[in-house]
Amino acid sequence: MVLKKIVDFALKVRKPLATSSKKHIEEALVVGQDSVSNRLEELIHSQQHKTLSRSGLVGKGGAGKTLLLKRVFNSDSLFCNHLMLWLTVSQNLSFNALRNDLVNQLSVKANERLESREEDHMKTWLNEIMNRHKFALFLDDVWETSASCLLEELCVPQSPHHNSIIIATSRSKSVLSQLGVPPPSVIQMEDLTEDESWRLFSSHAFPHSGGVLPMNIDQDIARLVCNKCGGLPKSLKEIGKQMAGITRSNEWELVLLKLECKMALHKASVKEGEIIKNDKK
Repeated sequence: MVLKKIVDFALKVRKPLATSSKKHIEEALVVGQDSVSNRLEELIHSQQHKTLSRSGLVGKGGAGKTLLLKRVFNSDSLFCNHLMLWLTVSQNLSFNALRNDLVNQLSVKANERLESREEDHMKTWLNEIMNRHKFALFLDDVWETSASCLLEELCVPQSPHHNSIIIATSRSKSVLSQLGVPPPSVIQMEDLTEDESWRLFSSHAFPHSGGVLPMNIDQDIARLVCNKCGGLPKSLKEIGKQMAGITRSNEWELVLLKLECKMALHKASVKEGEIIKNDKK
């Protein structure tokens, strides 16, 4: 939410053109996260021993958790005869909507049909089908409000002897813990380094020069704009894309000023909220 406000404030956001649907969820390169991806893949390999395995990614909003999870979801070598299931949970979730989404995916992938979409019928059907099949369930963007009852509401088998996989992403380790992910199976997503951030930012901000800074743009100003993204891949990509085609240094300075003002206002707002919260105690 904060990232969107910053980008909207600083730049006129151009909406992407609609794209055709694809068989797999689109995979995108996550600069600097190859080691995290490798660790997750190794973890999944090591856990496939006829037991229910759980693992998770934790990190800030915009750290690249979803993109990395999509990369694993699309892997052809990690999973063997698993039903591949993906649910985007989000903060403002609807359990009924998630169950319907799960039913739709299982109807196709397990070749099973549900006659009634009433809640009780759906829950019974989901329980039967998911107990009958081996699955890999990807739960993206899980929040505290739903973590404690999410698997139960989705009728996901939780017997340790069920040979399936659950992989989740969240901004909180406690959320993953509530999903039953053991601490050794939680992987922390770190911010990108300064060099990694610049490489990712440049690839989107200067696409016509192959990611190389044009001579007419002040490098110090461009790097300051990049640094305001905080090492977060999502921010680096979004702001980088919006800067593409902006060739005057004074325009870059204006964007930098607006980003600094917006971020200062956000910090002041957070601090004020903390003071009010402490006063109520």
